[in-house]
Amino acid sequence: MKDIITGTAKKSVITKASSDPLSKAYQGFEMLVKSYTDYKTICQTEGTKRAAISAWKEAQITKSNNQREFLQSYLKERFSERRHVIDEMFKKLDQGIESNNPELISMAMNAIENTVKSSPLQEAAQVLLAINDSSVERIEF
Repeated sequence: MKDIITGTAKKSVITKASSDPLSKAYQGFEMLVKSYTDYKTICQTEGTKRAAISAWKEAQITKSNNQREFLQSYLKERFSERRHVIDEMFKKLDQGIESNNPELISMAMNAIENTVKSSPLQEAAQVLLAINDSSVERIEF
């Protein structure tokens, strides 16, 4: 089959024959252009995905750092508070021993025991749960 060229005043139409090298070259060029267009689209899509992943990563790092700082502050405060309570209870224990007051001794021993039984690390686990709970508006310690 041969190419048929129809001429009109406005445009020419070429009917391609499958065995013509010119039509094969044209088809190859069209495939090349389409492949390049697809490549550019994929590059833009993947670039957008990489940017989204990077933004997510930065947000997670910031969130993690904020949680770490809060937890450090919380633990520092709780251990400081416990130290103060225990120191005061040992002072009361010493006073009870010096004055031979069994009630003061018993109260101081019970307070020391109750303070030591609770662990700030267990409380920290609850604080971490509260930090990650979106319904919690405020955490106080």
